[in-house]
Amino acid sequence: MRNRAVPILFALAAAVVPAARATALVPEEVLVVANANAAGSVALAKYYALGRNILPERILVLRCTPDPEVARDEYNTRIRDPIREYLKRHDRAGKIKCLALVWGVPVRVQGAALTDELRKALKTLKTLRQRLHAREAVHLKLLASVGGTFPQPRTGKLTPLGKLFASGINASPEKMESHGKLVAAFDRRMRYKIGVVAGIADAAKRRTASAQLAALDLDARGITYLLKHLPEQPAPALPTKDQLQQRLRAAEAAMARHKAAPETAETARRMVDLVSKVKGARGAYAYCDKRIKAIEWVNKGDAAVDSELALLWEKDYGLNGWLPNPMNWRIAASATKPAGLPGRIIMACRIDGPTARDALRIVKDSLAAERTGLSGKFYIDAGGKYPYYDKNLTELARILKA
Repeated sequence: MRNRAVPILFALAAAVVPAARATALVPEEVLVVANANAAGSVALAKYYALGRNILPERILVLRCTPDPEVARDEYNTRIRDPIREYLKRHDRAGKIKCLALVWGVPVRVQGAALTDELRKALKTLKTLRQRLHAREAVHLKLLASVGGTFPQPRTGKLTPLGKLFASGINASPEKMESHGKLVAAFDRRMRYKIGVVAGIADAAKRRTASAQLAALDLDARGITYLLKHLPEQPAPALPTKDQLQQRLRAAEAAMARHKAAPETAETARRMVDLVSKVKGARGAYAYCDKRIKAIEWVNKGDAAVDSELALLWEKDYGLNGWLPNPMNWRIAASATKPAGLPGRIIMACRIDGPTARDALRIVKDSLAAERTGLSGKFYIDAGGKYPYYDKNLTELARILKA
């Protein structure tokens, strides 16, 4: 009986993941984690271990708060670090694949307070987002003048934008629509203006208007967009494809360096400037929006103890948002891996309930059902909306029927 499989949820889930052939966990692969400061937690861990033929040495008793929530510092020192230390001492071969937390171990890590640097970065990002919103409104106003006025360009390049338009245009937005509406309006107007400019008979005027459209495209949508839509024989004002690709490589290399640096007000400004070059003002707006939400998530942001423990072996990972999941089938199948992908994860599960008695009943009922069987119907909802997952659910039904 020592090799009896441990039928916990993760083992069942792994059975329908096609990336690798999965097998049920065996007792030697499970570490049961309890909390000595929560009455009933250790007794529950021992009962579960006995029922699943898990050796007593595979029970780790922590001493942390019995409350459902734990501060980040206490999580690090009283939950994460003791588990790491146990595994380093008692599992050098790396056999343990799953942490089974029982009732009494906290379920939630409280969000960490923002550092002064992050608070300043957040303020900077909000200011820049507001400016980028206004810039989209400016684009729309400037676009309206294309094909109507033909100022003498005060630069032979596409930047700065203002040197390609009449200085008398009042580009200051009075009342701004939402950013999404401004973007949609710009795209509609741009399609119309392309036709207008193509119909201008005077070659010099047509060149002026074409340069204005290209400059607006570059400022609004960035180098990547202009590269895709650059004509084979660009106008004199337009950079060549080689020049754009060189700018793109330089900007992307700088972005990679700044991403690795701590987030401050200065690095936020630099990143927004670089993203603006690559993806334009609207790409920079989206970047600001994403970073603001991620930083604010830290401020209110909690995390599940279980998901944090899945990252047990990761060091110094960012707390401001989600990390990509290496077990996700799309990521596992992809040749290119996203930035910040954890190198090693460990499964975590939980035996829990409102009280220790409820959690104990879950264990007892499961063991009883395995001995005597369980009558009734098991419903699997493969609704048809997500074909890939529905296929896996159908496979799960086949496994359960076997």
